[in-house]
Amino acid sequence: MSIHMAWRDAFQSPSNVKRNRSDCITPQPVVSFCMEIEASFVCAYCFQINELVVDASGGEHQEYIEDCQVCCRPNDLHVSIDVEEQTAEILAEVS
Repeated sequence: MSIHMAWRDAFQSPSNVKRNRSDCITPQPVVSFCMEIEASFVCAYCFQINELVVDASGGEHQEYIEDCQVCCRPNDLHVSIDVEEQTAEILAEVS
């Protein structure tokens, strides 16, 4: 028996096995808000607008460092997320 045949046979279910709906995975409830929110901030160094996507699953208040897309300098970002409105407000400070 070749390796390919053994691999195929290991994953095929026998024809005599009956499947019913209880064997299926139950779908998970749909999350009522988007986990990714598009937002923008003004670079603390060159004052250019930078657009980014904020991951709302990280909590309503987040802090992290993001490099400016124009001047490449690090900005200390303070993010406040409004889950109900699905918006994010970002304050950038010199890092």
